[in-house]
Amino acid sequence: MRATNNRQKSETLNRAAAAAEKKLKGVKSIIIQRFIRSLYFSVSPQDVVEHGVDRLAGSAVAIWYLGEKRKAGETLLRIYNPTEHLDGWTSPHSILQVVTDDMPFLVDSITAELNNRGLTTHLVVHPIIKAVRDAQGQLTRIVWPGQMDNGASAESFMSFEITRQGGLSSFKDLETSLDGVLADVRAAVEDWKPMRQRVQTIIEDMKHQSDGKSAADKAEALYFLQWAHDNHFTFLGYRDHEFKGKGAKAKVHVNPKTGLGLLRDRNKIVLSNLRHLNTIPPDIRAFVRKSGPLVIRKADVKSTVHRP
Repeated sequence: MRATNNRQKSETLNRAAAAAEKKLKGVKSIIIQRFIRSLYFSVSPQDVVEHGVDRLAGSAVAIWYLGEKRKAGETLLRIYNPTEHLDGWTSPHSILQVVTDDMPFLVDSITAELNNRGLTTHLVVHPIIKAVRDAQGQLTRIVWPGQMDNGASAESFMSFEITRQGGLSSFKDLETSLDGVLADVRAAVEDWKPMRQRVQTIIEDMKHQSDGKSAADKAEALYFLQWAHDNHFTFLGYRDHEFKGKGAKAKVHVNPKTGLGLLRDRNKIVLSNLRHLNTIPPDIRAFVRKSGPLVIRKADVKSTVHRP
């Protein structure tokens, strides 16, 4: 049965590649064949066969055109309702397609935002394609999975079939929110190593501090920070806060040069009541006044990266 299903998948993809080739005039046949097979490599045979040649080819052509020309570091995104007149194929769902550099948390973060909006995801296609581009960002070659090519870059070509949307206004709203999510993902991934380095620096500094604080509290804080640093915690943002003033008049200031990851933007607030010493929660107020080694607290906003 499995062999039969795989054969049906292969035959369907061959026909989809032939249909896509007719629409992608001027593109070499071998590139289309490799693109189609890379695109749907992880999709189950049942889903491939049920979607049929027209939908498979139409979706592949659309995401090809979206990602045909892209600069490194650029994220391309499109949401649309395909029509026979404009796209040559139709779907009962809206189509969300993204092309960007491959990085962690992409599918998790996009799916979380869709779920947050009450949208159902009916199918996710998410291959990592090894793409070779020229100096202008034009896609010139697809490297077959398993082959080595030092000139290829790993890129995520993502296609989501989601609850059908009403039109341009809903598309624009969703695009704006997803642009923000993907920017947050990039910031968190790009600053992952600097954040880990900063935590390691804090650990080393704390080890050499002799400020009369409780040895037990210090040891516990060091143990926790090292545990988190040893790949038991996903660092998403880092920032230094400085408390200026005395007593109830003390105020919190963000050090703008210290923001990493999601906290690069000094205006992004994750503890909305961290504004004034006499209004912040008692445990944080005590932490500030006594300068204990560590306090752990939940933010009052949901994460846009990895998990909400």
